[in-house]
Amino acid sequence: MKQQSGLRLTIIAVICGIAAAALTVFYLKQVETKYRKASIPQQKVMVTVVVPNQDLKKGSVITPKLVAARKVPQEFLPSNAILAEDFKKVMNRTILMPLQIGRPITWEAVTGKSAKTYSENIELGRRSRSVKVNKIDSFDGLLRPGDRIDLMGNFTLSSLGLTQAAGTSSTPENIVMPILENVEVLAAGKEDMYGRKYEYSNNKNSPDGFNMEFTIIGLNLTPKQIARVELSEGIGDMFAVLRHPKDSSVADFKYVGVELLFEKDEPAKIDLVIGADGKAIGRIVGDNIVDENGNIVGKMVNGKPVSFDGKSLGTVVENVSVDDPMLSVTEVADVVRDANGKIIGKIVNGKIIDENGNIVGEIKDGQAVSLTGEVMGTIDKGVALDINGNEVDLSTSAAANITSEVVRDANGNVIGKIVDGQVVDADGKVIGTVKDGKVIDMNGNVIVDNVSVSAESANTDVVVRDADGNVIGTIINGQVVDATGKVIGVVKDGQVVDMDGKVIADNISIKAETPERATDEAERSQYQIEFVDFISGGTSIDGIIPVTKVRKE
Repeated sequence: MKQQSGLRLTIIAVICGIAAAALTVFYLKQVETKYRKASIPQQKVMVTVVVPNQDLKKGSVITPKLVAARKVPQEFLPSNAILAEDFKKVMNRTILMPLQIGRPITWEAVTGKSAKTYSENIELGRRSRSVKVNKIDSFDGLLRPGDRIDLMGNFTLSSLGLTQAAGTSSTPENIVMPILENVEVLAAGKEDMYGRKYEYSNNKNSPDGFNMEFTIIGLNLTPKQIARVELSEGIGDMFAVLRHPKDSSVADFKYVGVELLFEKDEPAKIDLVIGADGKAIGRIVGDNIVDENGNIVGKMVNGKPVSFDGKSLGTVVENVSVDDPMLSVTEVADVVRDANGKIIGKIVNGKIIDENGNIVGEIKDGQAVSLTGEVMGTIDKGVALDINGNEVDLSTSAAANITSEVVRDANGNVIGKIVDGQVVDADGKVIGTVKDGKVIDMNGNVIVDNVSVSAESANTDVVVRDADGNVIGTIINGQVVDATGKVIGVVKDGQVVDMDGKVIADNISIKAETPERATDEAERSQYQIEFVDFISGGTSIDGIIPVTKVRKE
């Protein structure tokens, strides 16, 4: 093999190094170009559309002063947005829904044609009448088209053609009464004491900053309503009261007089909807069901509370005081109590959680045990708690004393409640109906046999009595608990059986009772409870007739 000289090898090495360096530089340039292009922001396609320059109410008329042109990325635009080039097509049209400032206006939000005159905004079959209201303080300049108001009036009996009853002052001379309720405002403006109308004023020297005395309101009315307004305006003074657009409630009085000022101003009672778990779902306002946050969560349909998906929400309780303890309930939960009845913790997914959120135990074999395996106390189901986790005393609650039909099995366990003729379990699921003492599903299959249905309230205890009528205990979470709070056993086949399987009491009865009745009867002495001998015909055996002691009710 011919050997290469050192010089030649050196030249070859230099050439290879130069080539490698050139290729490396080329590769790095390619990578740099790639990332440089990636770092350059892509040019977005911008489209100029029409947007409100302020929040607009339903019924407002689109004018150049109320809208502006704004460039918005095409990818964020609704397909039906009104382009700036089409503004002339929508000018003077009426807005059909409230619009937010800066959000593109769509074609669905405006009427199909422009309204060159105010009368074109009036619904067919309706009328509009301008009403001069003397109380500008009612709105402080906040009234807008699309708002809903009530018209009230100050009158005297003489102006109405009536007189006070002779020798009595029960009927006042001066009265206030509703004229119209839940009326739509089509237009609102102001005029000064000289009849000049304004929308804005630069005079800031007056108390209201506008130097206005009257508010002119254009209302959407029927011909008969216009007649009521005309009559009212001629004999008294009218004032307007702003209301929520979804509020369907009406005034609960025909008229009131000055004697109202001498009465104590007590909060009006409310109607509540109580859910199957015993918690207040909301109050009834008109035909709406409103929760504690002011949200409408359902409707009243044929006198029954129904959610928006058509399901029953619960039971209606009328005339509940605003300070009723039920309104403090934010949660209904199962808890664990110690020997003194104090709540140790709340049961969540089988774990016992204390007030600080720490896991302090668990439910094992139907008992509350600590992390070290010791019994912590007794389990109490369905306890009302407030927002701080404290127990709410419902003994004085009118809402908590409502009764519902509860279905229980032979051992006293709750299967569900009857709602609209169907058995609904604790999760709100319909599981069947009750027929001939049985719970039958939708396919006719027997789910539970030998059931009982009783009217119970939140203050009802399920009491277990022996054959002589003495109270053995109450059923809590499927266990029989005596008067000291100790778990003594369970109900099985008409017997109370302890944890070792030993029969404590036979031939027992189970019945839902109020705590007062159970306590009163337990405290009676033996001679105070009367018994009679019950002899059943045709029961003799070998000439001996059995006699049964039956407590006299």
